[in-house]
Amino acid sequence: MRYVYAVLPFFSEDFVNKIKQSVPGEALVFGNCVSMPLHVKIHEAKPAPDSENCKISEEWFKTSVK
Repeated sequence: MRYVYAVLPFFSEDFVNKIKQSVPGEALVFGNCVSMPLHVKIHEAKPAPDSENCKISEEWFKTSVK
């Protein structure tokens, strides 16, 4: 979560709760493309892609290997 705090200029605890409660198909959009961070729902792709969700708990905390 430190990374999220670092990249969001107007961060609040509300965003922490939204990130923790997000489900597949939801996203937190921020950056130069929007005037303030947005919590959005993404429409499901039809036909569905031939892919799987990543295990975010494993990927997020993985240490980089150089």
